[in-house]
This record gives sequence, C-alpha cells and structure tokens, in this order.
Amino acid sequence: GFQAEQGGARPMATVIIAVASGPWSQIANFFFLLGGSFADLLIVRLMLTLAYVFLLAHVLSGFPAWPLVYQEPDEPFLVAIDSIVWGLLGVYVHGQSLFRLLYEERLVRLTAEEEEMWRMFYRRARISRLLFKEQILPMGDFRTYEAKAPMADPTMPQRLHVIVQGRAHGVVKLKDGESFDVRMVSGDLFEYKHLHLFGVPVGFIDREMIVHARSR
Repeated sequence: GFQAEQGGARPMATVIIAVASGPWSQIANFFFLLGGSFADLLIVRLMLTLAYVFLLAHVLSGFPAWPLVYQEPDEPFLVAIDSIVWGLLGVYVHGQSLFRLLYEERLVRLTAEEEEMWRMFYRRARISRLLFKEQILPMGDFRTYEAKAPMADPTMPQRLHVIVQGRAHGVVKLKDGESFDVRMVSGDLFEYKHLHLFGVPVGFIDREMIVHARSR
C-alpha cells in the first residue's frame, strides 16, 4: 500500500502473518519450555540437548512450514549456515554436559560403611557417589574405636574426624584455662580448624581438644 505525504507517496511496510513453523520447530520450542520447568540439572541438560537437536533438524530440513517436515520440492531450499553452526554448538555444549552428568550418575559401588558416610555427605551437600569415591574417600580412612578409647588429643596426629556411627565425648581446653565438655553423635565433625585453607587456621579459636569414644 501507499500513503500520500506532502504531495508524494512512499511505500508502507507490509506486515505478513506467516504460517506456523513445521513440527521440528514446534518440538524444539516444547523442549526449550520444559528446560525451564525442572530444577534437576541433568533433566535440564537433557531437555536443552533435545531442543537443539530438533532445532537443527528444522534448519537442515529447509525451515519447512506447518505441517511439513521437509521443504516442498518446488520451493527454494534455504540453507542458513549461521543457524547450522549455532545448532551444532548448542548440541555439543549441552550434549557433552549431559554425558558428563550421566557419567557421574552411573552406579558406583561402595562398601556398607562408605555408603553410610556418602549418604551423610549427600544429605548435607548433594555430593554424587562418583565425586565422593574419587575425591573424598582417598583423603582419609575408616577407623573403629572401642568404648573409652582415645580418638584425639594434643599428642596424636591432628586430623579431621567424621563420626559415622556411635557417640564420642570431648573436653575442650582454652588457652585461658577454661574448659568445657562436648558431646558428639553420628554426623558430627571435629576439629573444624583442620578445614582451614592452605594450612592457615585463621578465624578459629586456639584450643586443645581431647576426645574419647563413648560407644563402639
């Protein structure tokens, strides 16, 4: 159409309501929508990977309109190089992340005591079985103490203890001479100062702790 303006005429922009995109595009958008509907990272990556796969299928089939799954033979076949590149990048980025998450979720065999300790870490920090086995287990070992046996004192090697089963009793002695008792059960940790960064116990109270097992 034309619009007269100051004695002349200029072309007006034409608005065309296009036909809906083909099934591949609709399925891709559906998976994009599902990707924002879940909190689980593995499911989110799966949805996004599938979304880019179907988006790439839509691009490679020539951007067909609904309800076609492939561009009509008598129509020019559109090849969008940039869309193909972005589609491939999307499949690669989300696909390799999905593969890594599936790898971490595979069955990892643990002993009974390792399983019990892993459940404690999982409840508190959502640490996967693979991460627990590869990164945490090699840093320590399991020890069983009889009732009243010493677990920690200033003469013993200083290390972080995690109580998996049983109970323990500790006496904390401060530098000013004050002392107090600490009762610990399954799931408790001591001493927290051994979690300090780079061997510098900044921000932890300078104290001694003597701990004995109360039960096996």
